[in-house]
Amino acid sequence: MSQQNYPIEILPQAGWRKGITGDEIRSLQCDAVVARRIDCDKNDAIDDTFHVLKDMGICRRRILNLSTCLLGGKFKLEHFGFSQHEQGELPWQEGYCISQDMIAEPNYKEERNFWFVVGWKIADVDGIEVPYKRTYGSKKDYDNARIYVLEYEKLPMSSNSKGRIADCMGSLRITHDPVNLNYWHFTIDAYPQDTTAPLTTLKSEWQKAIVDNIEDIIRHVYIVLPDEMEPSEIVGIESLVKKRP
Repeated sequence: MSQQNYPIEILPQAGWRKGITGDEIRSLQCDAVVARRIDCDKNDAIDDTFHVLKDMGICRRRILNLSTCLLGGKFKLEHFGFSQHEQGELPWQEGYCISQDMIAEPNYKEERNFWFVVGWKIADVDGIEVPYKRTYGSKKDYDNARIYVLEYEKLPMSSNSKGRIADCMGSLRITHDPVNLNYWHFTIDAYPQDTTAPLTTLKSEWQKAIVDNIEDIIRHVYIVLPDEMEPSEIVGIESLVKKRP
């Protein structure tokens, strides 16, 4: 397939930066949207009665580090017709200039099957609090977590009496995560209260509880694009991409 098919306007440029934040985007456009392609018929993915995205639309295992793209700048709805693969989906390194050789299959594919797009207003997901409960086995572990809800001794005991249960408050955040063939790639991530890193595994009950609450948000506050909303242009988006001195 000719590289001429690929939308070169969404490629990262050598003078651009990583790390655009939700707050920066909303300062330019309060209704800015991140979105993703759903690879099935709309009727199979959405429960029209309750306006809920079903598992066919987004399966549970994709909720963590949910892959999306920012609309309203260079990335348009029609660009969801292309997907990045192999070298094309690897994280872009700041300052790296994309070679013409990379803009070719198998680094991308043009999707010709049936698909549609759902999105989330950044204001509805970025910074949203996500409650969960976590058991701490010792006062030291609890103090190191810096939850600061109650003194450890005042927390309720777990059912197996192997620790005490704290009410915690994590958050959702959008993360700028450009890849080699798409500068406008963002993820929606969950951040537990006691860490600066996003949640990436589902090994513990408290981690599963976070995902349960995230799932509820993701499946209910979505927008079908462009049926329910035409993405607004983000005027001045160029001011966010330039590398800071």
